[in-house]
Amino acid sequence: MTEHLELQHLKGFAARLHLAIHIGSRKKYEPARNVNKALETFTDDLLHQRYESLEEAFSALRSEIGRKLELDDEMLTPELKERLEKLRRSLRKSSCSRCKRKHSLTEYCLPNEKTYEKVSVGGECIAPVKALYLEVYNWVKNEVFFPKVQAPGPAITLATTHRAFERQPEIVRRFAVGGWASVVRGGEANTAVGIDIRERAFGWEQYCLLPYLLLHEIVCHGLQSLDGRGPRTNADPDDAWSEGWMDRLAYRLAWQWLEKAGCGILSQDDRDIAIKQTIELHDARYETGATSFGPSYGREVFDKVQASYGARIAKLQVSSQPITQLSLRLNACTLPKAQRLTLVERFETLAATAPKTLHGACAKFIAHPNFDTLWAELG
Repeated sequence: MTEHLELQHLKGFAARLHLAIHIGSRKKYEPARNVNKALETFTDDLLHQRYESLEEAFSALRSEIGRKLELDDEMLTPELKERLEKLRRSLRKSSCSRCKRKHSLTEYCLPNEKTYEKVSVGGECIAPVKALYLEVYNWVKNEVFFPKVQAPGPAITLATTHRAFERQPEIVRRFAVGGWASVVRGGEANTAVGIDIRERAFGWEQYCLLPYLLLHEIVCHGLQSLDGRGPRTNADPDDAWSEGWMDRLAYRLAWQWLEKAGCGILSQDDRDIAIKQTIELHDARYETGATSFGPSYGREVFDKVQASYGARIAKLQVSSQPITQLSLRLNACTLPKAQRLTLVERFETLAATAPKTLHGACAKFIAHPNFDTLWAELG
């Protein structure tokens, strides 16, 4: 069963999640900044044992929002009032009692027990994240690429986790949210895709990072080694292909996702914040632990190969470009790390010296994915 936050941490994350997606960026509501901050502070109190269940915590938060709407009426803009009302309705819709009835659960999530099964089956309290994950995954499958001809569809499941401060990766320390992926052993291609949460820090800016984080874990890792020609393994952090080339593709796709209609971003101002956050996170991934032929190298070669196709192809959506179809089909092949690096090196050489040869070999591979043939043609 996929891992999820324990109740103590689930309460705070779920409440902050609803607050973030319904209020959006605090920067747009200068007169109501103190109201938003007060709700965040109240939300953080949910982490303590003041409320035994998430049901009680959500009920208390709804009451607090009602008090703010009544007492601070004059300082709230009509738009913010509407958002607060939607937030209150969303909390009621996501309550434990409704989740229990909807998914036929025997009981609520309880303190000091694992929530894995209940949140995986139900999890209405974090429904916005589960919905975003499914939207991103279905977009990749239906509009970008899905390796139906190579193997059965992979099983990719969402997890939510929390780590103590002393064990947080650098990305989580800096951005308050991160992602991870882990191969699940079994007969099918199964990958757990996780979101790492820093306590008392999730807000609109962190929600804005989720499309890129989810795309990275799904595209780079969930759709890797699907041809059944060897065991699936987790990628090394210094892998030029998985953490460089493929991450660059996930980043480009994240831009396309954020710019499309219905991506879950509230307005153009919010979209600008989301893009800024995505750029900063992407760049931060390459600031530490760099090796000569590691992720930075893979990212650079991806850009060189993409540029070698010229201006006409560059005008296409990233999801429709040859490099996207090539990358995802190659990623589905089971290859050792050293061979993936050699592949990146050959791409770099041909992009500079014989782009037509490179493009021809790649086009054949996209149409008929036979890695041995591609390997021979790349020399």
